[in-house]
Amino acid sequence: HLHRQQRRPKDWHLMLRMPAFAPVAAKRLWTKAAIRVLPGQYLSVAGPDGINPGDPYIRVALVAEPENSKEALSRLANSL
Repeated sequence: HLHRQQRRPKDWHLMLRMPAFAPVAAKRLWTKAAIRVLPGQYLSVAGPDGINPGDPYIRVALVAEPENSKEALSRLANSL
């Protein structure tokens, strides 16, 4: 699942659905690929049913130059 939200003309982010627990994926990306992402659960709150809609996602901010973002996304794909 891929979601793009425009923030500024050159900056945007991806919300990527993870097959594993998102905070674990975030830690793996930081330690293995030197990529900082934010677990989606930090960006939303649980509803009355106790389910946090952000749980299965990580947020990837693409704010670097296109060449750097492309290289980082390649590292991300190879690390998961």
